[in-house]
Amino acid sequence: MTTKIVYTIGHSSHSLSDLIDVLIKLKIESLIDIRRSPKSIKNPQFNSDTFPTILYEQTKMNYFFKGDAFGGRRKRKKSLMDNNGLIDSELRAYADHMQTSNFIYSFNELLSLISSQNCLLMCSESDVNECHRSLLSDYLLLKGVDIIHIILTDKNISTFKHILNPIARLTNDKCIYPLNDDQFKKNINEI
Repeated sequence: MTTKIVYTIGHSSHSLSDLIDVLIKLKIESLIDIRRSPKSIKNPQFNSDTFPTILYEQTKMNYFFKGDAFGGRRKRKKSLMDNNGLIDSELRAYADHMQTSNFIYSFNELLSLISSQNCLLMCSESDVNECHRSLLSDYLLLKGVDIIHIILTDKNISTFKHILNPIARLTNDKCIYPLNDDQFKKNINEI
């Protein structure tokens, strides 16, 4: 069985043509936009009112907006203790969101799509370590999908494989980030 690969990128302030060049080089068939809000005052070239059309006209590539399911900037669910191992409050809130039925349903759709197409996940942050892409990448990696992050700088492309967060765990088919195994067991027993 061939391992599937998914690419990720943060569009940052790059030009549309630079991003499209990368997509063409990698033979991307579908771009999945995982920004919560697909609009930017600073980078209007990636706004959802024009970007998908230009992308299709220049590449014939599929564009899927999945910000409702996969977008960041979530509110913390106080009832979920499984993700207290994450220090950053925004990432903890996103990890909590990853437990929701909407996320799980969309995640399974994503797995189906990437099994048949060369896909790229796009957000706005250039540094994956400061983006919810890192958590989505953990989950994909735990499900057997290799993740390649793309860094675009001054027309140079560099890539690196995603490294699993050491506290990420697959439990009941969900990705969680417990404080540690002992704390995790204690939390499960209290439910």
